[in-house]
Amino acid sequence: MRDRSFVSLALVAIGVGVFVLQNAGVVPTVRSVWNARRDAVIRERDRAEIEKLHRMDVAATLSGDLAALANLWTDDIVRLQPGAGAEIGKQTLTAADQRRRAANPGFRAVTYVPEIKDLTVTADGWAFEWGTFTASYVVAPGSGETHIRANLVRIFKRQADGTWKGALGMWCPSD
Repeated sequence: MRDRSFVSLALVAIGVGVFVLQNAGVVPTVRSVWNARRDAVIRERDRAEIEKLHRMDVAATLSGDLAALANLWTDDIVRLQPGAGAEIGKQTLTAADQRRRAANPGFRAVTYVPEIKDLTVTADGWAFEWGTFTASYVVAPGSGETHIRANLVRIFKRQADGTWKGALGMWCPSD
């Protein structure tokens, strides 16, 4: 009987100790371990969706598909680029792209290779990335290719269906 009392007392002491350590943040709770695992899975899924968005951006850029590009943006997107004022809203960006296309009917992207240096995804549905891209284009059939290298910053917003869309895009030429 005495051994049982000792074992019971020891188990109670261990339980109290674990409770105190968990509340102090020294030992993780089952809930915190579960939440961390769930959050890691969500972040990994978000990163995969953003990578999918990257591939769709490259494909739409290289094909010159303005409608496909516009489908990658939020309705209130902001674009900042050299030589232009801030373009705000999907309709504004689409109209600006259509005007540029009409002014340069022979324009064609030949290459477009983004290199993302850092991507941060937040728990509240925002993602921030920066990097560089190289691209080449022709302004008219038979004209020589122009090559550019640029820095970029983009902000994405998670949509209700789990996909991501661009909320801000900014680029400027680099060396």
